[in-house]
Amino acid sequence: MAGNQLAPLPTSGGPDESSAHFAALRDVIIRAAGIGMWDWHLPSGRVIYSAQWEQILGYAPGELPQTVLPWEGAIVPEDRQRTFEAVDRFLAQGDGIYEAEFRMLRKDGVEIWAQDRGYVAERDAQGNPVRVIGILQEITRLKRAEERLQQKSEQLDFVAHISGLASWCYEAGTGRITYSEELLAMLGYREGELGGTVAEWEGLIHLDDLAEVRQALEMLAAGDEERHLWEVRLRRRAGDYLWTRGVAQTVERGPGGEVRRLLGGCLNIDALKRTEQELQQALMENEHYSESLQLKVQQAVAQLDQARRVSTAMYDATPYASLVFNERMQVIDCNPAAVAYFGFDSGERLKQGFMPMISASIPAHQPDGRPSLTLEERLAHALRHGQTEFESELILHGRRVPVQVVLKRIDGQGERIVAGYLLDLRQLKEAKNELLRQERLLKAVNEMATWLIRAEPEGFEQVVLSALRRLGKSLAADRVGVWRSLERAGPPGFRPCFRWSAAEDLGPDEAPEDFFAENHGGWYERLSGGDCVNALVQALPEGARGHFAPRGIEAVLAIPLFVGGALWGFAAFERGGREAQFSAAEERILRSGGVLLLSAILRNETMLHLMSAREEALESANAKSRFLASMSHEIKTPMNAIIGMTSVARRTGDPDRIGDCLDRIEAASRHLLGLLNDVLDMSKIEAMRFELVVGAFSLRSMMEDIRSMNAGRAAQKGQTLRFELDPHIPVRLLGDELRLAQVVTNLLGNAIKFTGEGGVIQVACRERRCGPAESEIELSVEDNGIGMGDETLSRLFKPFEQGAAAAGHGGAGLGLAISQSIVAEMDSGIHVESRPGVGSRFSFSVRLPHAEGEAPPADRPAGARDFSDRRILLVEDLEVNREVLLALLEDTGAQIDCVENGRLAVDAVRGQAGAYDLILMDLYMPVLDGIGATEQIRALEGDCARRVPIIAMTASAFAEDVARCSEAGMDDHLAKPVDLETLLQKLDIHLGKGAHRP
Repeated sequence: MAGNQLAPLPTSGGPDESSAHFAALRDVIIRAAGIGMWDWHLPSGRVIYSAQWEQILGYAPGELPQTVLPWEGAIVPEDRQRTFEAVDRFLAQGDGIYEAEFRMLRKDGVEIWAQDRGYVAERDAQGNPVRVIGILQEITRLKRAEERLQQKSEQLDFVAHISGLASWCYEAGTGRITYSEELLAMLGYREGELGGTVAEWEGLIHLDDLAEVRQALEMLAAGDEERHLWEVRLRRRAGDYLWTRGVAQTVERGPGGEVRRLLGGCLNIDALKRTEQELQQALMENEHYSESLQLKVQQAVAQLDQARRVSTAMYDATPYASLVFNERMQVIDCNPAAVAYFGFDSGERLKQGFMPMISASIPAHQPDGRPSLTLEERLAHALRHGQTEFESELILHGRRVPVQVVLKRIDGQGERIVAGYLLDLRQLKEAKNELLRQERLLKAVNEMATWLIRAEPEGFEQVVLSALRRLGKSLAADRVGVWRSLERAGPPGFRPCFRWSAAEDLGPDEAPEDFFAENHGGWYERLSGGDCVNALVQALPEGARGHFAPRGIEAVLAIPLFVGGALWGFAAFERGGREAQFSAAEERILRSGGVLLLSAILRNETMLHLMSAREEALESANAKSRFLASMSHEIKTPMNAIIGMTSVARRTGDPDRIGDCLDRIEAASRHLLGLLNDVLDMSKIEAMRFELVVGAFSLRSMMEDIRSMNAGRAAQKGQTLRFELDPHIPVRLLGDELRLAQVVTNLLGNAIKFTGEGGVIQVACRERRCGPAESEIELSVEDNGIGMGDETLSRLFKPFEQGAAAAGHGGAGLGLAISQSIVAEMDSGIHVESRPGVGSRFSFSVRLPHAEGEAPPADRPAGARDFSDRRILLVEDLEVNREVLLALLEDTGAQIDCVENGRLAVDAVRGQAGAYDLILMDLYMPVLDGIGATEQIRALEGDCARRVPIIAMTASAFAEDVARCSEAGMDDHLAKPVDLETLLQKLDIHLGKGAHRP
């Protein structure tokens, strides 16, 4: 150990001139760094403390006894035990560096933090430590900074936890990836569902993002970077992808530099991530600064002969502006950072011009209103008191710059000097202000969400305006609005839904609906693609500048709002008075706020629709109740007539009287049948089973039939009935004649009903457009009856509804609703013009194809048919229906056999093969219904060339029933109650040779 022996402590005499020169420099460095030195002789217990060591504890040089007791007594009781144990371990180990951190009490009672470091400088012959030399450095500010950083780190961890921070860790040794619970929850997995393999992990990444992630990992593995940020889409368990912002960092490498462990995280709140990164960066800078300082102190103690070179390197390399002043307030030295920061081209020019420049840069007053102190006053204070530290503002390059300055007196053998350090606080303060702005905005968004959740439809608009005002105030915005996409064909556009303005002088936003699509440089395309529009007004196209600039708006932000993947609209934020573009953090927070706002708007619209639907449902239920009451009367009235006239006919023997009774019974029956048909039609419409049957017909013949059917009713009231038929209308058209006649008949029947005695009713049929293959025909019914007001018109086509004036005229209240549904099936609608006391005009237009190639069926002469050479099988289970049909066909001369069910019908056909010319088959019968019977009869016929016609008879008129009949092999369909003329027409068609008798 002889090589490690140090020279004995000097007792008298001095070094030569060179040694004295370097000793003075060492003392200056030690003083500048605030380091106290000690020399402990273990056998004697004597400790020599340097003046700086005593000054650290607030004692004058030489005031403390040169023993270990001052050091032991200054350590606070709570830290003594672990400190003494650290010393004992160091002495027992015998080599290395002793290092400990503990709290000490200064002479004035103030508690400070200190760092103690030492090494064995001399050993005895057995190698035992004899002499230990070390340094003591006050680290109170560093410890306070670490405590603040620790608090901020804990706050960040808490914020990250509640914000949904997710993480993963890759271990190269096992090749496995461990996922955090938050990441599993984010992706929709439970614990244990993911195996943790690299292939599985890559499978979670979107294919378009996988190359970027692999490249980043390769860079991490190669050591090109230790941390990499990315934005990737991760596949959730449900199969959809979730955008995340992630970070991967190498946290452990092997001896050869290979990656052993990677740590990654996913954040969904970018502001918190940025705050975490800033805090981590600050901690790393502080740690780097502390490590650098400690390293240089160690070098100064261990290699005093290299002190000048090391201190010069530190001085030049520090990123903070550093200057040295003499007692005459002159700059005698500076580092390169100071030269660059203050804008000089060399250190010599800085020394010459710094004091005048800095004097001109100090404002008269500080931000808090206090008068500013000159640099000379600050330097004088440091010379008197040893050190001063303060925050101030300087005017540099025309801008006020916040700075932190430390001035420390350094006492040397000659002239005293002051070392100054300057730290620019702009980034720190800007980061702090940005965090405060984000906090205000997040608070505003949360308050807005609370208001909107509690909002009721009655006051919803006011709540939205209050929410927009709250957002605008937190953003220092001048105007906030919500715009909705126009649902229309052609160019896109937007209309304003809600708008708030901070000042009346801005005026209303009177932009046309197409403005944002045509004049804002592709706003619609950008918003539709999911991008925000965040720009300064001066960068917008000329049309947009002309809209915003006159109102003093200098920055705009548009947030897209989507519903089901389609652009619903956007939220617009406008800011004036200062050219300050909205920050990326504000944009991200407002995206979330926009989703909350749109959800509330949609929820309110849904509630309004539900309320309206509920009211309509209640009104519909009431209308149906009134309809049932009305139908009870309407059905009982003709039924009463039928029963009454039947009773009268039985009691009288007068043939004329009996004939009159039968006429009245027939009229009442037809009226009752009309009511039942209306109800059945409405039932088919509501069940969506209503269909049109298209065929060739003559519009002129249809109108003549309508005239003849209604002329008598009009004549009874002395009304004039006029029919106008456009001669240009083609003779034959294709359409559903029955339904078309039903609509015109309903409209004409209402006109007759609601027109008084002597009124005039005109039915017109005009060709509005004629093409080569079709014509557009307008049919109208106009009267000078009682007319209708707006309230009646609003409910005119609702089923089960009747106006107040209509209630006294009878009817089911279904005619117009059925007519409107029929016309709707024809791709049209009924138009109504009406004035109370003047009259009404109903009209509709239909497009009907031409049927010029089809000849109209020849009209058969009136009279009974002669089917005496024909044999018919009637299959009907009800005896009364059989009697009616036998009576109707009695005059035809046909031979009719009757059976009660399908089984007997099949037996009859089987037993008398080829005997029947036609079968009238009821559909619904016991034993075997008409469908089953038909199928068996067709099976009996097989491939026989002669096939007996089968006509189905049923009261059901649904299309699917007709289709079932056709599929079973039936040839035609006859609706009950059977009309004689319709029955005879069917027999004409299928028997073919029926002769006519006069």
